[in-house]
Amino acid sequence: MSRKERIYLASPHMSAEGYEQEYIQEAFATNWIAPLGANADGINCTKGRVKAAPS
Repeated sequence: MSRKERIYLASPHMSAEGYEQEYIQEAFATNWIAPLGANADGINCTKGRVKAAPS
């Protein structure tokens, strides 16, 4: 039986500045609580690396 390769994820972290709260409030205000939408569209995954999309 072969061992499956593990993918290690970073633990959740909230910034001291509170940037995350702004995104949460926007999601509730726009009634868009889903794993897709404007915030998710702003990120491109390219060859295993994540970078912000040009604005």
